[in-house]
Amino acid sequence: MRALIYSARTPAEEIERLGDLVDGAEIDAVVITGTFSGDPRTGRLSRRNVPFVSFGRPWGGEDVYRSTHAWVDVDGAAGTRAATRHALATAGPRVGFVGWPPDTGTGDDRERGWRRAMAEAGATGPRFEMIDGLGAARTTMAAVFADAGALRDIDALVCVSDALAVGTHLAAADAGRRELPVIGFDNTPIAEAMGISSVEQSPELVARAVLDLLMGPTGHAVTAHDSVLPPQHVLVEPRLIVRE
Repeated sequence: MRALIYSARTPAEEIERLGDLVDGAEIDAVVITGTFSGDPRTGRLSRRNVPFVSFGRPWGGEDVYRSTHAWVDVDGAAGTRAATRHALATAGPRVGFVGWPPDTGTGDDRERGWRRAMAEAGATGPRFEMIDGLGAARTTMAAVFADAGALRDIDALVCVSDALAVGTHLAAADAGRRELPVIGFDNTPIAEAMGISSVEQSPELVARAVLDLLMGPTGHAVTAHDSVLPPQHVLVEPRLIVRE
């Protein structure tokens, strides 16, 4: 295989670039990433009969497993569920969630895992919402932690991303609770460097699943989509990396 990596600033620009590559017979198949509700790329590729697999499920549908194209995604809910269960077992019942605004697909999925674990444990905890970014998290959570009573009422925090986890950890340290357990998502180098527990997406498993769907059992040629059988979908379960 020869893999070509392209980037685009907008979906429209990506569609145009893909169209040029297909018209020029430069590619045999496509892997797209960063899917979102109403993603126009999947429909355009399907209409042109271009074999493709998306890293990311088709958000916004009633039943993503009935989608018309093959996809691989990380089970974000399973990751935050494991993180929340760990926090409940090691820190206490008041586990909060630091997340993105609703209707972000990935963020909603990760929040679902926290809610499920809390419901299973019969526990409750606060939810905090902000845009992604270390600075936003540090500023927002500093305001929360300024209330000493609110800070005492939180045993641990599960975050939708490592950026929010790092900002939350710094805000907790500024407020005198450096020991407050904070768990992130993505297991980025900064989380590792700061000793913050995080959910690892296992990108090597995602890549393997994408290529398995795209190249079929032989791994030597792009597999044509079977018009009779439904497209395949793979949900990769992430793993929690605990750092004490």
